[in-house]
Amino acid sequence: MIKTLIMAGGVGSRLALPIVEKPLIRVCGLTLIERVSRVASQISDEVVIVASKYTLRTAEWALNQGYKLIFTEGMNYPEDLMEALKKIELPALILPADLPFITKELLGFFLEGASKRKEDIITLIVDRDCFPKGLRKTKSPVGISLIRRKGLTFGNIILCKYPELLDIDTLEDFKEAFSLCWRS
Repeated sequence: MIKTLIMAGGVGSRLALPIVEKPLIRVCGLTLIERVSRVASQISDEVVIVASKYTLRTAEWALNQGYKLIFTEGMNYPEDLMEALKKIELPALILPADLPFITKELLGFFLEGASKRKEDIITLIVDRDCFPKGLRKTKSPVGISLIRRKGLTFGNIILCKYPELLDIDTLEDFKEAFSLCWRS
């Protein structure tokens, strides 16, 4: 088992839904943060929610659910992650709060692959070739990383898993997630 940080402190500006905090958006009846934290709890002995001044309701939800909470400045994902990492002991699995279809099986596969690597930081890169045509972007990190220790060696694991790695960044992503709820 491993400690997991769920990054849930961003503004969500690309999504452009100012009424609700991004982690509290409902997909298939559950909020994004509920969905990701449930999966994280299945593979982690400690789940920590990372929030900011932009996600105060998410922070309140986390505390009400009994999760540990770290507050960051809410600068951006990399800076908030660095700030959070200063407050915990490593190793840690890093997850974004915007992966509504993530599964424990996919995370297990990633962690198994990462365990065979020597680098300090292993990041999951999403190859979106298996995504629907309108959602295909370049290969890019999705926010899942295993950080073993402080260090400067980096490695990547490339996966194409749809819908497990569909992240909700834009209104188009949200519409796709919503349509998947109706298909299942």
